[in-house]
Amino acid sequence: MNWTKNSPSLTASSLPSWMQVSAIDLEALRQEGRQGRLFAVLDACHTPQVLARVAELGEHRGRILYRGAAARNLAEQAPYLVHVDEELLAWIHSTLWTQPWGIFIQGALSFEDLFVHLRKFLTVDSPHGERWFFRYYDPRVLPAFLAACSDEEANDFLGPVQAFSILGAGMEGLRLERVSHFRGSAAARTRAVGTRFRLREPHLTALQPLAHPHSSDRLLQGLRERGHAFKREPATGDLVGSDALGYSTRLTLGADHMPQRLLTPAGALFQFENDARGQVKTLILPGGARLSLKRDTKNRLTEAGQEGEIPYRFGYDEQDRLLHITYPDGTYESLDYTEDGKVAARRDRAGALRRYSYNSRGHLEACANPLGRRTALEVDEEGRLASITHPDGSRESFVYDPSSRKATQTTRDGRTVTRQLNANGHLEEIRWADGSSVRLEITPSGRLDAASNAQAHTAYTYDAEDRLRSEHTGEAGFTYEYDKAGRLIALTSSRGTTVRYEYDPDGKPLCVRAWGKTISLEYEASGAIQRLRYGAAVIEEQEHARFGRRSHSRVTDGNNHCLSEQRYIYDACERLIALYDRQSPEAWLERSFTYDQGSRLVSERVQQGNQSQQSIHHAYDANGNLILDGSVRRQFGPMDEPRSHGDFRIEYDALGQVTRLPGPHGELECRHNADGTLGELQASGVRWNYTYDALGRRITATDGQRTWRYGWSGLQLIWEEQCEAPDAPPARREYVYLPQGVSPIAFHEAGRTYWMQQDARQAVIAVFDDEGRLAWRARYDSFGKAHIDVGRVRQPWRLAGQYEDEDTGLHYNLGRYYSPLLKSYLSRDPAWFKEGATGYSYCANDPWNHIDPHAQWAWIAAGAIIGAVVGGVVAALEGKSPMQIAAAALEGAVTGAAFAVNPFLGAAVFAAADILHQGLENGWSNICISCALLKAAIVLAGGWVLGHAMGFVARRIVRAVNGAKLAAAVGKWIPRWALRPWKLPPSVRGFFIEGHLQGNLPYGFKVFDKFNRAAGVATSIKSCNLFAKTYQKPGNLDRLLKGYINKMRNFAGDSKGGVTILPGDVTTRVLQVAVPKGAATPAQQQVLNNAIQHAQSQSRPGLRIIMEIIEIP
Repeated sequence: MNWTKNSPSLTASSLPSWMQVSAIDLEALRQEGRQGRLFAVLDACHTPQVLARVAELGEHRGRILYRGAAARNLAEQAPYLVHVDEELLAWIHSTLWTQPWGIFIQGALSFEDLFVHLRKFLTVDSPHGERWFFRYYDPRVLPAFLAACSDEEANDFLGPVQAFSILGAGMEGLRLERVSHFRGSAAARTRAVGTRFRLREPHLTALQPLAHPHSSDRLLQGLRERGHAFKREPATGDLVGSDALGYSTRLTLGADHMPQRLLTPAGALFQFENDARGQVKTLILPGGARLSLKRDTKNRLTEAGQEGEIPYRFGYDEQDRLLHITYPDGTYESLDYTEDGKVAARRDRAGALRRYSYNSRGHLEACANPLGRRTALEVDEEGRLASITHPDGSRESFVYDPSSRKATQTTRDGRTVTRQLNANGHLEEIRWADGSSVRLEITPSGRLDAASNAQAHTAYTYDAEDRLRSEHTGEAGFTYEYDKAGRLIALTSSRGTTVRYEYDPDGKPLCVRAWGKTISLEYEASGAIQRLRYGAAVIEEQEHARFGRRSHSRVTDGNNHCLSEQRYIYDACERLIALYDRQSPEAWLERSFTYDQGSRLVSERVQQGNQSQQSIHHAYDANGNLILDGSVRRQFGPMDEPRSHGDFRIEYDALGQVTRLPGPHGELECRHNADGTLGELQASGVRWNYTYDALGRRITATDGQRTWRYGWSGLQLIWEEQCEAPDAPPARREYVYLPQGVSPIAFHEAGRTYWMQQDARQAVIAVFDDEGRLAWRARYDSFGKAHIDVGRVRQPWRLAGQYEDEDTGLHYNLGRYYSPLLKSYLSRDPAWFKEGATGYSYCANDPWNHIDPHAQWAWIAAGAIIGAVVGGVVAALEGKSPMQIAAAALEGAVTGAAFAVNPFLGAAVFAAADILHQGLENGWSNICISCALLKAAIVLAGGWVLGHAMGFVARRIVRAVNGAKLAAAVGKWIPRWALRPWKLPPSVRGFFIEGHLQGNLPYGFKVFDKFNRAAGVATSIKSCNLFAKTYQKPGNLDRLLKGYINKMRNFAGDSKGGVTILPGDVTTRVLQVAVPKGAATPAQQQVLNNAIQHAQSQSRPGLRIIMEIIEIP
């Protein structure tokens, strides 16, 4: 018997004293089956046919070993216990035999007793006490594990089981059982009731050789499932992939089978240093920067930082929940929890405390900010948000009528906003109390074809690859062209101007061509921009600090004369603390910045040479509101709105939108439309009127004499026209951006081209003409007011994405208007309920290190990698339970966790795969290292969760007003991966699709995801990636769908989170199966049609069963 073929740990000389190993074949198993003594654990992770087959057996003969949330979300990867007879044994042999399908179990015991016993070992304690999922039922894991068990451990693990047998998947048949005298002589059980089996280091040593070699296999499989053309190179073992343009990406594995080097098509090199367990220890970025991650003895992430610098540190409680984050400057955030693990309080770096309280059903009922101001929530019986009472006493409520598919929101001013859904559940119309409305035309797959209001109609067309082909809003029309990799290569306006883009093999822009001029770009090894050539006369040289933040810019003309120069210095928390701006060949303007413990700007000192020119101080209340602006004192209302600025009293309407405020030339009076856009503004006796398209983009501005018109491509303002009088000819200006840029880099008017220099926070600070002469220059105060010292041309762009209206002094910022004088917006953050929302402030009063280009959220400044990881750890875990985190790690598409007892194992693969996927999917120029590290950090951090309470509010509001549909409809400007669920791992994809299809049942509810009690309709939401190799086989797809149908048919009721559904409550059971749009082959389409008919055939009197196919791009 060649035992080592099954497990290198099983050799005759190393057998433990309790174990007897013998050969077994199919005939012996048939005999056991005839006697009723044969069971099996089937692993659905490798064999999707299992779900359908188990469903046919019924609960008394086949059952998932997981329960609750794990059963609901990991059904496709879960173990199933079955009682095996001859017929089922034959099915296992004919269907599963070539895969590592599971294990056989022999013994004279009942199905129920075995079920209870096996469940005890699905989760185990690591040697250091953390909870791990244990895949003991993998035939490659079990022999190695058992060989490392002591007599007591073996007795505990075997319990009533007589023997385990392994057969199939190319393995020789093994029967592992106790020796005849072992049962009687084994020591009594020593593990206390309710505790988990604890693995020891010898177990890990025995299992490691099984885990690492398969990591690359799972990675390769995951990449292929995501649609990437990857293969293993036989000569080197490297994983090599080619994109649509033929460029290759190479992943090199080390001797430990873990990722070691990742080489992009353009030659950028990522390197991974991993520890013995396959965890990321150090990530070396192109250019040499090193990011270090450290863990404690329980494998929890304890440090993350730049190698050689003070790191960020993390602390945990005994339940592995995050207790605090300590920053490099010594400040820290901390968390307190309720007895059932919900966040009870959060103390920020400045010491401000937010408190959260919950009702008896566990729903958030109130949040109190550091000033004690309370936001109260009411939730209906089904767990949906019913109302919000704000700190100022105003109230808004939410009602959804499923029969009419209408959602009604009563806003703070007592008026209503209705949102009408179409038959497919997509948003069709939003109507406000004043009669204004927005109508959307959305296809059944969720694609936005048109959006219209009273002012404009916007229409979209798409190509065969579902990429945006054209966009037209009134006179503003644009067409788009793409290369084979899906990158934008041409944008043409309806006036005939074409902007062309060229890229390097990694997808980084190499040049932008427009108006007969060229902007070319060159890059550092790190991928940061090193040089921009604006036409033939202007060159900008850039240098960057180790992790991407800009440290130096220098602009010269064709004769190498310096036109502009800046140097930037950062502290250990990657905050800007000094800026040196060259004003002349000899003189530098020096600016220094300090921050409080909450990272808010508290002082700025300006000097030239040894002469101090200005010193400004700011102070904040406990909630971060700016109460002292230099010498100007400010007061704030209960909604954190500025109520006074010095002696000036600021006024608001009932929705918290400014109606009266100070301006640079006197008082400003404002009137907002019902949809929240600014409709009228009076300044210095002149009344301005503004109109917007259906997506909220401003399209006209007029004072009755002068008129401005604007043309938009997505979120980029491409052209503007100004008419000085009603009959005057328009003066036209056109702008050019880098792909996905938020501020332009050039403009063209009156036959001349001008180049725009941006500073480190993407504010335009200088403009040069095409002969290299300075045409405009300004110095900004910290909060965005421009002090212009050269102004030979008009230049309205200010902070990132902000456009100044010269006559009013306000900055149009797409989502809202911003006042640099007040240092605040005129209306509340539309996403006020999200973690990190900034209220009325600009970037939470940290204007040098964050940007808010669309006035909707504060984006972390480019390059602040570690800060993004730490902030992202909090944000990414928002609202997720430990099971959701475990599901992502256990899913196995890229982590290799399908072979591991340790969910942290394979984190190096996880990080490498995410970087790889981002580069392949979005272009290497758009990868987010902090996102990849964040995901790896989540896997490494394991069982702790920060369930941010305001994240709860966000999800409830989305459900209440169905805002998710609007977000999906206008989401074409979001990076493609954010809207392409088929590129995500199945467990993550499921959450996305369930939200997209409006799941409303509590997390962990059995079988169903959505319930309409009035109509008696219960809906189960599933997804099936028809591109996956498994489901290319019609038989596999058929078994999967029938398994779903049978499971839904056998629903026996459930109660969770205050929601109870009994079988008698349901008259119609609907199975919604999401599939990739246009992916079905003729054979798959036939299977889908047959499944729909099969579902109908399962209907019976009083119960209708329906299956629907939902196509999602």
